[in-house]
Amino acid sequence: MLKIGIMGAAKIVPRFVAGVKESGQAEVIGIAARNKEKAEKAALDLGIPEVYDDYVSLVKAEEIDLIYIPLINKQHYPQAKLALEAGKNVLLEKPFTLTLKESQELFKIANEKNLFLMEAQKSVFLPVMTKIKKWLDANEIGKVSRLAINDFRPHTNRESWALDLKEGGGAFIMHASYPLSVLQFLFGTGFDEAKGIYWSPEENKADLDYEILLKKEEIMINISLTTRLDKANTFVIYGEKGEISVPNYWKSNQASLIRNDGMNEEFSHPMPSEFSYEIDEIAELINSGKKKSEKLSPEMTMTTVKIVEDLYQEWFGKDWPNIK
Repeated sequence: MLKIGIMGAAKIVPRFVAGVKESGQAEVIGIAARNKEKAEKAALDLGIPEVYDDYVSLVKAEEIDLIYIPLINKQHYPQAKLALEAGKNVLLEKPFTLTLKESQELFKIANEKNLFLMEAQKSVFLPVMTKIKKWLDANEIGKVSRLAINDFRPHTNRESWALDLKEGGGAFIMHASYPLSVLQFLFGTGFDEAKGIYWSPEENKADLDYEILLKKEEIMINISLTTRLDKANTFVIYGEKGEISVPNYWKSNQASLIRNDGMNEEFSHPMPSEFSYEIDEIAELINSGKKKSEKLSPEMTMTTVKIVEDLYQEWFGKDWPNIK
């Protein structure tokens, strides 16, 4: 049984712990937070047996196999480095890091120490994504030429740090990993070109809406996200023989295959927790001695980080993320 320690008491922690319990392949045995009272409350509410005094104590605990890090964006790199240098496997929340250089350094440390390091990105491990990839590999909709993602995220984190460029905030950096990871899982690592524009209520403030245009060989991809409207989220892959549609793709348990000949197909399944499949994968990999997932490789993660970094420096200046 994989034993997990959690660094921080973020809002996502209860859902992550529920996913671990649903998986049955791991257990959360400890937690630490900057505010120990918050850690104690989370431990009591979620049935976590041990509360550590600080992050150093957590990463040094011999009984812990993997550290899950859901801290504010700017703390991802230093705290992941702390855990890796202490000899711990790491699951690091998105955005993985703010810069490509930081990502490269973390993966270098992990490789040197023979440790598991992965971005926390549940979407690529969902059964619905496996099904969609099978449809695509079987040429069910023919040659794909276009893909459109429309995200409406009115519940995007509006805490002060999440909208502060100095803390690594912004809608694109918060959400980019979902579409970019899923697209690379389905169509292969990397993109040929990436362009983007954004909207912010004030100059030099973090983006709240954005439009991203990607090119992947013959496929044109449009990613549109707004935090100002509450509408249905759509993800549609268009091919010459039909299309594939997924609602709420980052946490979905259903998809539709719509063929031009009318022979349509629906896929759905029960899903108590969208986090459990990621935990299953991690536990299996670590228990078998593997340090990387083929579904979410370091190269895929670094591609995402570089696209975000390049566009943010285009939007907010070359000093990003070290804005003063």
